[in-house]
Amino acid sequence: MSFFREMDLYKLVILVSIVLLPVTFWWVYHSTQEIAVAQKAVADAAKPGGWLERIGKIRGDLDMISHNLASSGEDVKTPETYFETQIVRSAGGRISTSDFKVTKEKEDRVAQHATDWLAKIDFPRKGNKGLEITREILFAVLFNCESGAKGKDVPTQSIWKLQQLEVVNATSVAQEKFTSHKAPPSELEDLWSLTRSIYFVRREPLKDKK
Repeated sequence: MSFFREMDLYKLVILVSIVLLPVTFWWVYHSTQEIAVAQKAVADAAKPGGWLERIGKIRGDLDMISHNLASSGEDVKTPETYFETQIVRSAGGRISTSDFKVTKEKEDRVAQHATDWLAKIDFPRKGNKGLEITREILFAVLFNCESGAKGKDVPTQSIWKLQQLEVVNATSVAQEKFTSHKAPPSELEDLWSLTRSIYFVRREPLKDKK
């Protein structure tokens, strides 16, 4: 026990260092491993399809749902008015309200705790043809219906999204070529026929029943 009787400060420091050295080594090794795991997690999260991208997408979906819930419900209750206004103003006089009809449908998505509101736009056929418009007008209609491009008669931003669209080239020559399985002409007339209904959809969270 003479070692402890003669122990001074220097000996005490050396003794404590010897005892703590394995503990310190283990702590450094463990911390290095945790840092490596954290760096890998950060790299995985930042890569395409990683958690940061997923979280951003989920956040966007939540923001849209929140916007749906907070925004005016008039364009859900009466989508006819909204779509009639947007389609007619987008077409610049080429489409009138007599050329189409808007109806509303509702689908409950219980698994997603949400309700899908569908706006169905029908274009009555004229003989064996559907409504024929240029691509520019078609794009303008789709863009304004989705974006809610504002005018003095469009009070709220739209959150309708295109769900279904089908168009065919209206050129009679092209139709004949397609039907007979011949090669189509090198250039087609910029005229497109709306042969089926266009569907737009928006989603709302289901309200809790009290």
